[in-house]
Amino acid sequence: MISYPAYQQLALNFNSSYSSSYNATVLNKGYSYNVPKQKLLVKYAANITDQRREYIINGIRSLFPPGLDQPIMVDVVSIIDSLRSVNLVFTFIVGIIGVISLILTFFLLLVATT
Repeated sequence: MISYPAYQQLALNFNSSYSSSYNATVLNKGYSYNVPKQKLLVKYAANITDQRREYIINGIRSLFPPGLDQPIMVDVVSIIDSLRSVNLVFTFIVGIIGVISLILTFFLLLVATT
């Protein structure tokens, strides 16, 4: 088994044109092991409060410089809460449409049978 930094060095030695652009982009940027990261997943404790979760998200956000390189923070718990409320609203709207449809159908049958 080969470590990632050793694999990275082998790959960069294999393609020298890629090596120079990679080094200019990645080296001395503060990445651990000089490897840029694509995702950071944070698992919270099961009993964490909303305020504490927001505090942690803002703390992580403050570690990155402002500007175009600002990462996108996705809070799964708040997204799930939003989806639950949207589901409740859609269920209510579908119920109202169903009741209106039943009333119209009743009157249509009443007119058709007389």
